[in-house]
Amino acid sequence: MNESRDVSLHRQRLRELCAATGRALANNGDLHFRGESLYRGKHLVPIRAPHLRQIAAVLDAGGLGNGAENGRSEMLSALRAMMDGVALRLRCSDAEQHRQMCPARPIAYFVFELLEQLRVESMVATHMPGQRQNLHRRFAQWSTAFHRAGHTESAVGLLLFSISQIGWARLSSQPIPDELDGLIESTRANLAPMIGTHLAGMKRHRFSQRAFAEHALAIALKVDELIQHERAERGDDEGVDEQINARNDTRTMAALALTLNVEAENDEDGFTGGSATRHRMPPISSDVYRVFTTRYDIEVRASTLVRQPQLKVYRGQLDAMVSESGINVARFARQLLPILAAPVSDGWNAGEDEGVLDGARLAQCIVTPGARGIFKQSRKVNEAAGSVSILIDCSGSMKAHIEMVAVLVDILARAVDMLGAESEILGFTTAAWNGGRAKREWLAGGRAEDPGRMNERCHLIFKSADQRWRQSRPSIGALLKADIFREGIDGEAVEWAAARMQARESGRRILIVVSDGCPMDSATQRANDEAYLDNHLKQVVAKLVRAGSVEIMGLGVGLDLSPYYPRSMGFNAGRKVDSGLLRELIQLMAGGKRY
Repeated sequence: MNESRDVSLHRQRLRELCAATGRALANNGDLHFRGESLYRGKHLVPIRAPHLRQIAAVLDAGGLGNGAENGRSEMLSALRAMMDGVALRLRCSDAEQHRQMCPARPIAYFVFELLEQLRVESMVATHMPGQRQNLHRRFAQWSTAFHRAGHTESAVGLLLFSISQIGWARLSSQPIPDELDGLIESTRANLAPMIGTHLAGMKRHRFSQRAFAEHALAIALKVDELIQHERAERGDDEGVDEQINARNDTRTMAALALTLNVEAENDEDGFTGGSATRHRMPPISSDVYRVFTTRYDIEVRASTLVRQPQLKVYRGQLDAMVSESGINVARFARQLLPILAAPVSDGWNAGEDEGVLDGARLAQCIVTPGARGIFKQSRKVNEAAGSVSILIDCSGSMKAHIEMVAVLVDILARAVDMLGAESEILGFTTAAWNGGRAKREWLAGGRAEDPGRMNERCHLIFKSADQRWRQSRPSIGALLKADIFREGIDGEAVEWAAARMQARESGRRILIVVSDGCPMDSATQRANDEAYLDNHLKQVVAKLVRAGSVEIMGLGVGLDLSPYYPRSMGFNAGRKVDSGLLRELIQLMAGGKRY
C-alpha cells in the first residue's frame, strides 16, 4: 500500500513539474494537470501529434516509477519534450486561425495537425538548444519505435510515416536516420512531383502561420486523396492479403490516434479544427460527487487517540523543535496584526481643530470666540477580528514532513492567539486503509458501478476555535502520532473546515490547507474514475472562491498546489521553519499568490 502511495505521489510530482515547465515556457499561468490530462484554465489542451501524444499516457501508466534507470531517463526526456512541444504550440500557433483552415476528413486532419506541430517545433529559439535537442530526440525515438512496431508494413502506414519524416526533415533541416531513409526512399520519390512545391512553400513560410497552412492543407488533402484511391483499388476483394492490409491499416490508425470520432463541435481553447477529430472529456462541473456510505465516518478530537503520557512526550518534542527554530512569536504576531485587524472605536481625542464639536468645551467657545481646539475626533485602534483555520493533510506521505508542519502551525496558532483572534487546527485522514468497512460492504453488495467515495472518513480536531492556544498545547502534540496518517479525501475535508468557519461570527476568515499532494484514497480511485477525488476538490475550492465568505489558500510541502488552490505557496520539503518562510506565509495571507 505504501509503495502504491509512493508511486502515485511520484506521478503527481511529475505532473506538477511538467505543468510548471509548461507555464514558464508558454508564458501562461493557467496550465495545470487535472487528473492525468493537461488543461489551460478550464479547457483541455489536446495533444495531437503522435510523437507527443503517446508519451502523455506515461503519467497515467505510472511507467516512470518502475523499470531500469535508462528507461526512466528516456521517459523523463520524453516528458520534457512533450511539454516543450505543447509550450511552443501555445506560444507560436493561433488556435482560431488553425481551426478555420483545419480539414474535416480524419486523415487530412491528422497530416495538417502534424505539420503545424512540426512547424512550431522548428521555431525553437537559438538560445534554447536543450529544447531543440529534446524535441529532435523525441521525434527520432518515436519514428524508430513506430517502424519497428510494424506500422509501416501497410501502404497507408508507409505513406503517412513518409509524410511525417519528409515534413520533419524539411522543417527542422535535419537528416532522416539511415535506417528510415532507405525505407521511405521510393515513396518520397513518388510524392516529390505532387507535393514538392508545397514542401518548399512550407519551409519558406514557416514563420507565417496562414501562408504555411495553405501549403500544409494542400499536402494534407493530397495524402488523403492518395489513401482513398489506394483503398478504392483494393475493391471488395476479401482475399487474405487484403484482410491483412485492412488489419495493418487499423493498427496504424490506432498508433497515429486516428481512431477517434469526428465531431463538428468547436473546442473553445484547444488546437483542434472546427470539424476535426475530438477528444472529449466531461467538464468538472458536470461531475456529481457521491458517497457510498457515511456509516463509518468519524469526527474526533486528536487528543483522545493518544495516551496522556505519550501526549506529554509528543508535546515536549514539539516544544523543543519550536525552541530550536528560534522564531520570535511576538514579532510574528505583530506582523500578522494588519492581516487580521479591523478598526474599532476606542474613545475620543479631545482638543482637535476639526471634527465633532466637543460639548465639554462649549463654555470656552462662548468666552473666547476665536478659540481653537474645541472639537473631538473618534479614536480608532486596530484589533484582531478575523479567524485562521489550518487544515492539515494527514495522509501517509505527510509523515515525512509532519515535524516541520507541526512547528509551523503551532507558531501560527500561538501568534493568532496573542492577537486575541480565533484559530483552529484540523486534520483529515481515513480510519482505515484501502476502503475499510465501507469497501467490504460494497464488495458484499455486488460491487455497484461508480459507487463514489468509499472509505471511513476521519476528521481530526487538534485545536478548536473556542480554545486558547495554551489550553490546546497538549492536543497539538498529537500531530506527531505516526499511525493516524493513512489516506486523504481532501474535498470533503475542505468543505468541513469551511463550514466550521462559516458557523462562527468573525471578520476575515482564512482557511490554510497544508498538503504534499493530490487527494488519495485507493479504494475510491479503483472503483471510480482515477481523477474522481481530484475533481471534487477542485469543485469545492471553486465554489468557496465564488462565495467569498472564506478565503482559501494552499500551502504545498514540496509541491505546487496551484492547480487546486488559486492562492497558493509551495516550499521545499526539507526546509526549516524560519523568518523567511513566515514572511512568505504573511504575503500569502495578505493576498499574494506564489508558486
